[in-house]
Amino acid sequence: MESQAQGELRSKSLEQKSLEQKSLEQKSLEKWLITMSIEIAARSEAAPLVVQTNTIPPKLLYSKQEAAEMLSVSVRTIDNLIMTGELTTRRIGSRVLVPHSSLLQFTKRDHSTQKRVQ
Repeated sequence: MESQAQGELRSKSLEQKSLEQKSLEQKSLEKWLITMSIEIAARSEAAPLVVQTNTIPPKLLYSKQEAAEMLSVSVRTIDNLIMTGELTTRRIGSRVLVPHSSLLQFTKRDHSTQKRVQ
């Protein structure tokens, strides 16, 4: 009888240890989740989404070279766009200047490419 009682005690002891182990694992997992939640919250507070805004107002008029740089094209392309009327210009003395509004309007339009006939 004693051996059967000892076996039952061992079985209960093993079940108890198993439950304690599961409880420790669960507590450890909960602690880890809380820690990660705190870290994520701290990161989002420390580094909020930054939206850069241009605090310097744009120039009203740009030279052809500046306009070309802004549109990432050559000065020759700017000359062609001026000749076709796709960009408007203003003259001040001998200088040909492209208004900022003209560049914005140009960038908002669709532009078809034309095949050259040879």
